[in-house]
Amino acid sequence: MSRTLKVGIIGPKGQAGSCVVDELLARGHSVVGISRSPPEQWPNPDKGTWSSVSVDIHKEHTKLVEIFSSGFDAIVSCYGPSLKVISDIYSEAVEGHSRIKTVLLASTHDGPFIIVGGAGSIHVSNRLQLTDQEGFAFSWW
Repeated sequence: MSRTLKVGIIGPKGQAGSCVVDELLARGHSVVGISRSPPEQWPNPDKGTWSSVSVDIHKEHTKLVEIFSSGFDAIVSCYGPSLKVISDIYSEAVEGHSRIKTVLLASTHDGPFIIVGGAGSIHVSNRLQLTDQEGFAFSWW
């Protein structure tokens, strides 16, 4: 490995987020979990280092801007809404992703910002997935 990266992970405890964290730690990187209630310690941190910061993306805009501006080499969003109230999943997802985007644009972060998950695998027309549509991703942001 050429250098250790400092990577922020939004949603480190979820299905996708925990896999991203495990992979980054296995490669020896410094990982910072960003969520409402991130684990203080990561089981089997392997070769990398784990730390965490607690923030509610729905309520703490300024704190999240400060976190995003804290010198990450990259930020990976594995955000997913709470599944406690099924009827709120869609609105929470849209609002959560909107808040993350707004915070990113307000921050000084200038490295990669990677979004894991989303609607890209949905078939939308002629058996094509959304991700295969011309302009996908850029036309949605």
